[in-house]
Amino acid sequence: MGKRVVFQEPAIAHDRLFSEKKKEFARKVRTLTGNYQLLRLAPWRLTPAYPLLFRFISHKLLRLVSPLLLIVVLVASAMCKAAFYRTVFWLQIFFCVLAVFGTLSPFTKKFKLVAIADTFVMLNVAAALAFYNSIARRSGVWS
Repeated sequence: MGKRVVFQEPAIAHDRLFSEKKKEFARKVRTLTGNYQLLRLAPWRLTPAYPLLFRFISHKLLRLVSPLLLIVVLVASAMCKAAFYRTVFWLQIFFCVLAVFGTLSPFTKKFKLVAIADTFVMLNVAAALAFYNSIARRSGVWS
């Protein structure tokens, strides 16, 4: 839209948290899509000269690649024959099943592990959708 953001030291920003899962999911997709836009608009943030490089990688980039890393861990643990890795695989499947229960039956989220699984999977699905938005150059995520 031809506008820009200017840093003002006394300014205070507030971000609303939505209790409604659909709205919170859309907010996360917007935020994470913005991280991809930031990569396109400010690639110099990936250079060693950037003083906040470690924070940028740990707080922004790792969040974006988490869905891919989780898929790699799932596939790798499924392919391994050792008992430890088979256990890891089935624990991941169990965690995903808990997330499905949390999504399909909000009542089950009163159990902390179900609520954690539901939120964790929702955040990673939002990150995957943000990646799609970035690749497809979708601009309508801000409405």
